[in-house]
Amino acid sequence: VRQDVFWVLHHSYMPSVLIELGFLTNNSEGPYLNSKNGRKEMAQEIARSILEYKTEIDFANQNQVTIPELTQGQNSESENAQNERISASSAQGSTGNTQPGASKNEVLFKVQIAASSKKLETKSYNFKGLAQISRSKEGTLYRYYYGETSDYTQAQRLQSEARASGYAQAYIVAFKENERVSLSEVLNN
Repeated sequence: VRQDVFWVLHHSYMPSVLIELGFLTNNSEGPYLNSKNGRKEMAQEIARSILEYKTEIDFANQNQVTIPELTQGQNSESENAQNERISASSAQGSTGNTQPGASKNEVLFKVQIAASSKKLETKSYNFKGLAQISRSKEGTLYRYYYGETSDYTQAQRLQSEARASGYAQAYIVAFKENERVSLSEVLNN
């Protein structure tokens, strides 16, 4: 197996995969790949893999909640969650109002942009140029967040930036005392 950066995968703003099933010119693989049974088995494995990926993504997004707009004066306080936070090396300016010494009762908003069973480096090149990426592990999934702020209005701006960068399903999540909490409960308090 050889891993390389392929233009078709690297510069795409959607999930993409490049599949190599074998070589038709290989004496042992060619006849199998050309056979009706070989084509059927390969197609079934590709379909199974896509469905498995979709199930994983759907599971990661099932906590998505629609949140009403906040009026001024309803902003929450901040907390610095310690979720294996690693800032991307190419910071492109401040994207949030973090407060490193925040108290335990304060709330921190982040924008979830992805979830994966694979642990990725939180470098901007892995996240379409977005800086301030943090990661947390929940069960078998790694969740990736963009920015962090105590201001819900700023969190909405971060969400817009993430969506403009190609993360159409990006949504805001809340943390209190280093634990993920219901966003609707936080906003209703």
